[in-house]
Amino acid sequence: MSTNNLTTQSNLSNSNLNMKIDLQTGAHSNQRVMVIEVETKTVDRDMILELQKLANSPNHPHIDGFQNGKPLPLKVAQQHFGEAIRQDLIAKTMQQSFETAVRDNKLRPAGLPNVEILQDKMGQPLIFKTIFDVIPTIDKVNGLDKIKVEKIVAEITDADLNQMLETMRKQHANWLPVTDRGAAEEDRLTIDFEGFMDGVKFDNGSANDVPLVLGSKFMIEGFESGLIGTQVGQELNLNLNFPQEYHVAELAGKPVEFKVKVKEIAVAQLPEIDHVFAEKFNVTSVEKLLSEVRANMERELEFALKDKVKNQVMNILIDNNTVDVPGPLLSQEVSRLKEQAIARLGLTPEQTKQLPAMPEDIFTEQARRRVALGIILSRLVEDLEVRPDQARVEAMINKLASVYEEPESVVDYYHQNPEQMLEVEQSVLEEQLVEKLISQGEVVEKQMAFFDVIRSMAPNMMNAAGQ
Repeated sequence: MSTNNLTTQSNLSNSNLNMKIDLQTGAHSNQRVMVIEVETKTVDRDMILELQKLANSPNHPHIDGFQNGKPLPLKVAQQHFGEAIRQDLIAKTMQQSFETAVRDNKLRPAGLPNVEILQDKMGQPLIFKTIFDVIPTIDKVNGLDKIKVEKIVAEITDADLNQMLETMRKQHANWLPVTDRGAAEEDRLTIDFEGFMDGVKFDNGSANDVPLVLGSKFMIEGFESGLIGTQVGQELNLNLNFPQEYHVAELAGKPVEFKVKVKEIAVAQLPEIDHVFAEKFNVTSVEKLLSEVRANMERELEFALKDKVKNQVMNILIDNNTVDVPGPLLSQEVSRLKEQAIARLGLTPEQTKQLPAMPEDIFTEQARRRVALGIILSRLVEDLEVRPDQARVEAMINKLASVYEEPESVVDYYHQNPEQMLEVEQSVLEEQLVEKLISQGEVVEKQMAFFDVIRSMAPNMMNAAGQ
C-alpha cells in the first residue's frame, strides 16, 4: 500500500477547536500513523473557568495555610490544581479529536492507539501522534464461483441410540479396584508419571494420581498400550516419541522417557438402564430418557451437518482470499480461544489457578483464520445485503435453551445480554450467508452414519446426551 499523506481541517464536535491531521501508512499495511494538531484556546479558557469555580467553592480541597469553607486565591488554586485540571481537559480533547479524525477519514481502528504528546503548552496548539492498526478492507471477495460442497445426509438409527446409551452407562460407571490380574483395555488406572527428555524433566510432563482409562487415547501413542498387563504397584519406563504435529514445538517429534508407577487398577461396573439411571438425568422414566437422548442426538446432528457445510464454504473463502490480519485483533482472538479452552475443562476457579500456563501459540493459526473469516464475511454481508433473520435468531435461542432444565430462564438470559445476542445473530447471519452462497454453487450429497459425522466434526466432542 502506498504512503498516503493527508492534511485536513475540521471542527471538533461540541467545541470551537480546529485541528489539522497528517495521516500516513506505518510500518506495515494495516498500521496508521496520525499526527493531530489541535487549537487549545477553548481548553485554556475552560481551565480558567474550572479553576475559578474550584477557588470560589467553600468545599475546595484542603490546603495548608488556608481555612476550610473560604475561597482560595486564584493564583493558589492554579498552583495546586491547574496542571491536573488542564491534563484532564487535554485528555478529553485528544480522545474527541482522535475519534473525529478516525470518523472523518473513514478508518476502522483494530484496537486502541499508542499515543505520544509532541507539544502541550498553554497558548500553543496541542500536537500528538497516534499509532494504531486498522481493519483492512477487501476490494472483492474471490472464490464465489468455486463454491462446491459435499452435503452430508445422516439419520439416527436404533443402533445409534443404543450406542449412546452404552456411552452414558460408561460415564456413570462404578469403578471397582482389582488386584488379581494385570491391567486390560478399558480398565481405569491411577498412575504417577514423570517425563524426561535427554535425561532432564520437561515442563508439564509430570503428574500424580492421574486417572487414565486404557484405550481412551488421552495420552500420546504408546503410553496407554504400554500399560496393558501391568500390576498394582509396578513401576516401569516407557520410551516413546511425541507426534510430529504436537502443539509444543520443543517436544514435537522428540524421543522421551516416562517413568510410570501404577497405583490402582479398577474395572467399570455399568449401571442398569432403569428408573434409577433415568433419574441421574433428571427424568422420571426410561421412556422419557430415551426420548430426550434421541432429541439431543438429533439436535447435535443438525448442528454438525450445518457446520460441515459451513466449514467447506469457509475453507473456499480462506483459500481464495488473502487477508493481512491486524495484530491487535489476532491477540484478542487468541485470548478468547484460550479462555474458551480453559472454560471447557469445567474446573473450579481454584483448580484453574493451579493449571500450568497454556501456550498461546497453539491458538494462533485458529485465531488468524477466524479473524480473517470475520473480515471476509463482513464484506460479503455488505455485498449481498444480508441481515440476520430475527425469527431464525429466536429459533436458535430456543434450540440452545432446550437442553437446560429451565429453558425460559436461558432465553431470558440471552435477551438480557447484548453480547450473547450478538453471538447468536452472527451465527444466524453466517448460516444465511452460507445458504446464499451454496444456492449459487454446486452441491453433492453423501450418506454418513451418525457417529461418523460427530467424530469427523470433533473427536473429543461431548456426547449428544448433553452430559
